[in-house]
Amino acid sequence: MLLLVLIKTGVYKPKHDWIKFLFCVFIASTITAFFCYVSSSKINWIELQEYPLIRVFWFTVIIGFSVLLYLLQIRIFGYSLKTLLLKH
Repeated sequence: MLLLVLIKTGVYKPKHDWIKFLFCVFIASTITAFFCYVSSSKINWIELQEYPLIRVFWFTVIIGFSVLLYLLQIRIFGYSLKTLLLKH
């Protein structure tokens, strides 16, 4: 809603490719969330309470692969990490 008000009043003027960018971020986020859901459902987190280091290891592996997967998808859509950091 704030975005619509800012556009309507002329305070914010989006670039011509912002819809494509939002679509790419939405698709990449959805696929990454699905990966996190599937991979974490394969691990018995309750049983791993007895082994905290193994639990931290698997959590770190899932988060690490999620970040790499997200960045790979954004790269496939034609954006680089530098481009993502410069988008406002």
